[in-house]
Amino acid sequence: ICPPQCQDDGTTPLESFMPYVRKVNDITKGEVQKLQTIHGQERIDLVDCGSLFVKENDLEGTGSVNMQTVHVKKNLMPDFLHPNAKGQRLLAQCIFDCIDGS
Repeated sequence: ICPPQCQDDGTTPLESFMPYVRKVNDITKGEVQKLQTIHGQERIDLVDCGSLFVKENDLEGTGSVNMQTVHVKKNLMPDFLHPNAKGQRLLAQCIFDCIDGS
């Protein structure tokens, strides 16, 4: 895992993939906003289901989250990046709820 997923010292693996996840999410959000401008907000939406996978105690407090130390729920993402069957069901339900308007 190290490199490329390393601390600044180049030899210590990161504690979390969340900095990378956040970067991809930010890029995706920007691209969705561009598409909304072109095609209309009523036609394109961004569904954020990420909080289902993050440990609650990492989200509590002042609202300031250190993305270097946020961890996902291992029972939903055993490799800390990809959802297992239970995680996929939760993700599917989150998307369905958005489509359904729940």
